Amino acid sequence: MGILICYDQRFPEPARLMALNEEYLILTPANLPINAEAYANFFNRTIACENRLFIISANRIGEKKNIRFIGWSQIVCSSGQILA
Repeated sequence: MGILICYDQRFPEPARLMALNEEYLILTPANLPINAEAYANFFNRTIACENRLFIISANRIGEKKNIRFIGWSQIVCSSGQILA
């Protein structure tokens, strides 16, 4: 099991190293704001598919200091399909 915290998802190398080390599950806590919906879907599905591993993403929800967060927590399988 590995972890990519929020912005770490933008870089392919950490996920690839985890896959090469036979870590088949990556946890990704994030604080994605409104208008970052593409990141929630794109990064999670791409990382899972490219590296043949599962992603469990826990995204913040709610509002703080006039910043609204999207939520969109997901479980993504190794084929890139969103399971939940």
